[in-house]
Amino acid sequence: MGRAGVREEPLLAVHKGGWGAAGPAAATSRLQWLEGCAAAGVPAWVLRNLRALTAPIAAACRPNSWTFDAVVVAVDISQLTARSARLCLKTYIEALVDMLHEYDTTAPQIRTAAAPLVAANFLSAVSRATSSAADLARHLQLPATQAQFAAFGAEYGPEVLSRISADALSSFDATAGQCLNLCSGLLQKEASRAGAGPLPPVASRLAAALRDSQLLAASARSIMTYPGPHYILLPGQGGNRAGGSRAGAVQPGLRFWPHVYESTRALALLNEAAAELHSGGGAAAPCAASALGTALAHPHVAALRLGLLQTLWEQAGMEPGPGERCDVEGYDIAVDNPDMLVHHHHNTVLATLGLWQEGRQGLLAAPDEACLPPEPGVPPGLQLAMAAARTAEALCRLSRGQGLAGVYTAEQRRLLSRGEVYLEDTLPFTLPRHPRSSEELPHWAEASAWVIAAALEGLEVAAANVECPGGEEATTGTREGLISRLRRAGLGASLDHALRLAFSSADRAAAPGALERDRQLALALGPGRPWVGTLLAVPASHGLAAAYDVSGVALTLAKRASLLGRRLEAVAASGRPGAASALPGGPMLESAGWLAAALGHCAALLRPHIGGLPKWGRGAAAEPAPAPHMPADGSAPGGELEAYFFQAASRLAVQLGADVAACQSTAAAGPDSPPLPALTWMGAGAVLADCFDHVSALCSAPGSQAPARLLACQPHRLIAAACKLLVAWRPAGGDPKEVEQRGRMQRALAITAMRLAAHPSLSARVRRWLVTSGPSEFEAAGVEDEAGAAAAADEEEADEEEAEHGCLEQLWIEGWRSSNGWGVAGGSFFSLPFALLRLAQGDGPGGRWAADAAFRSSALELLGWAVRAEGGGSEPLPQLLQWLLRSRGGESSSEAARAATAALCAPLPPLLSVPPEGRALLKLRVCGFPGCASFGGRSEAGLELRKCGGCRAVRYCGPDCQRAHWGQGHRVECRAMAEAEGRMRASGVVE
Repeated sequence: MGRAGVREEPLLAVHKGGWGAAGPAAATSRLQWLEGCAAAGVPAWVLRNLRALTAPIAAACRPNSWTFDAVVVAVDISQLTARSARLCLKTYIEALVDMLHEYDTTAPQIRTAAAPLVAANFLSAVSRATSSAADLARHLQLPATQAQFAAFGAEYGPEVLSRISADALSSFDATAGQCLNLCSGLLQKEASRAGAGPLPPVASRLAAALRDSQLLAASARSIMTYPGPHYILLPGQGGNRAGGSRAGAVQPGLRFWPHVYESTRALALLNEAAAELHSGGGAAAPCAASALGTALAHPHVAALRLGLLQTLWEQAGMEPGPGERCDVEGYDIAVDNPDMLVHHHHNTVLATLGLWQEGRQGLLAAPDEACLPPEPGVPPGLQLAMAAARTAEALCRLSRGQGLAGVYTAEQRRLLSRGEVYLEDTLPFTLPRHPRSSEELPHWAEASAWVIAAALEGLEVAAANVECPGGEEATTGTREGLISRLRRAGLGASLDHALRLAFSSADRAAAPGALERDRQLALALGPGRPWVGTLLAVPASHGLAAAYDVSGVALTLAKRASLLGRRLEAVAASGRPGAASALPGGPMLESAGWLAAALGHCAALLRPHIGGLPKWGRGAAAEPAPAPHMPADGSAPGGELEAYFFQAASRLAVQLGADVAACQSTAAAGPDSPPLPALTWMGAGAVLADCFDHVSALCSAPGSQAPARLLACQPHRLIAAACKLLVAWRPAGGDPKEVEQRGRMQRALAITAMRLAAHPSLSARVRRWLVTSGPSEFEAAGVEDEAGAAAAADEEEADEEEAEHGCLEQLWIEGWRSSNGWGVAGGSFFSLPFALLRLAQGDGPGGRWAADAAFRSSALELLGWAVRAEGGGSEPLPQLLQWLLRSRGGESSSEAARAATAALCAPLPPLLSVPPEGRALLKLRVCGFPGCASFGGRSEAGLELRKCGGCRAVRYCGPDCQRAHWGQGHRVECRAMAEAEGRMRASGVVE
């Protein structure tokens, strides 16, 4: 995970009237002024006063022995010391911080001028003085102290002293924050300059001084005691804050002062410096990184980081914790610098989640992995995931102008959108050091949903200068609450938007004469595409499918699959099957691999939303009763979406499986060809398995459209591609995930083939696919093919039937011989698919050329046994199967190798003609041109689609797609589609 840089708003720009000039002359003037201050003894004088403060405050806070006079003296000295230190150091440190921008040219002079203020003794004095001031402020708030004041009958009571003490603490905190900014800036510069080389001694000393002085802890403790009267209070301060009640501290129109801003910015800078030192070279860098990690992980600092995060949630209009509501309607902050609040929120994320993420990942050395204060009973990983989700939502809300009573202006929201890189800290690492629990993943998915939404809306705001849409209120707790939050986050819509933006930008970047802006956008969005599959996988594996509306994502993925399948087919037709040609976004097969994986995850979510088709394992009947929640013809919009999705997925799966397999053959890939990524293999296997599951479900689906839609998936080509993949796919190193995915595809292939063989209208066709024989042989045996009469009447159909004969025989044999296959009970070497082949060859009861009816009857018997065996039953082998699995002679290894190579190089079977009812999509809004590359808008529904004037069964996004489709086949099928549309309306499928 890349790190976003700290948002730097120079302190001199915040405090008007500072050192505003730049350039060598200005730098020389500043250095001369700093030298004069040092010669006059300013740092030494401040140091003596800071050291002198601790004794009177200790006397004033001594339990059971303090006096009224001691308290008054301590308050007066505290106020005097704080103001004098602030007066002397404010401009001094501002000048040094401003000069850090010219560190490369003035490093020696800056080191000399800064040395008195970053020395261990000076930082320790600031730390002790700040801690002492916090002690005094807390002491004045104790009930016992206030009661004692009342007994003294003093001229002025604890309220006056508390206010003076609070002002002094605010000044000390500002001074500590400026010192921390100076230290963090110096450390970051030194760490960056050192790189992989040795670390300068000044950096090691500074890191050790920050650790030993505990300045970070003192600053954090003082802020949590009281951040000053000009800042929104941090949750958790409660009665510990000085200066009165919440209502009195937060008033409309108050300015946002930079005290907490400076400390938060310092935390973010030190986090970056610690991470850079941790990966730096030399022996000193790890020690310095460890020292910084210790300082950053102090319990007081952890408490401040949690307070900052809770404040961010509150400012976004969210509750700080389950069941607690926060009213932010009274907040009305007039910010001195309009960018400052945005920068502060940016640095808050870096200093809180960014620090924890890097500590947990081992990118910096810190005790307890720099975690936040633990929640009772919540594992650290789950607490981090929950905090990331809430923070991502808060940032998204702020970017939409919500929270803080709308204090974020349009300009600030645009500024936030330009810095959305820091949103990465609310996303999980791709390869986590600690395995994620099942409880964590839904929260990371929620965080990702908000990040995607914020990033995409930010791009729109930056490009079009438009307002962002609003959101809904948060909900809490339980699985139902998590589902509600995921719905509200709009992950499905955000993923659809992100995919379309990535696809359109990739296409524009690949076009001739592409603008640099388009190439940069495609480069930025490209790495995010694999996240789509990850985010789609979470709900399917955690029972949260109801949280996602994946219809838009499914439509966009299917449309891209259709387009990419056409491109792969074009490459294969050119004589270069498996070539890794360049496509938008990367190599062809790699791009198709992640798309196939995303299709597989989406398929698991698609069916729970639309219903209508049974799973393949539910019964072996070929024609069950219609499902009660779906029209008998499967014409619901969900049914059309599923049909379109799997037809497009099948097209990509067939060509991807064949090309991936061909890449491994000697003929298609040279000896120097790099191996394909596992994602490509697994993506091809996953989408093939999902398509087989869909085809199996269609075999048992009711209605007249199901057989036509089944043929539209080209099942024989799916089988051919899967067999090629079985021949070539050898999981690297026995990778369990690859082995599991390959086994899933094998099982899906076997059961689908059995269901097709048992199908009343497809059984004879399956037999033709598996046996190389002409119609004359069947006719000579006196067999009446169920489709023969119709085929003889039409010469074109007769040619198609002839081309089908034996189109799968070689591939089927080699695919299953290449592995153990789907084993049967009894440990037989032969697989059930091989038994199906023998049935097709006529080796079953009834002789070699038994009727197709006998083939189907035997296939039904084997299918029934297979379903029961797959379901965990201990069914004995039926006599038919025992007959088919008798021994058969083998081949030599050289013959087997030649046969396998021939199978890999064999062409895919020709396409089947599909009845128009299988392709008609009368309700689904999608461009009907398979090569449509229009991905504008946030969804396909955002395109202006118009129906074909002839058939009224196909829609187009524009005249270009309509003309292209007309010339590539719709001219021929338009009349047939119109007739099919009429038949579907007459049968009640379409109103």
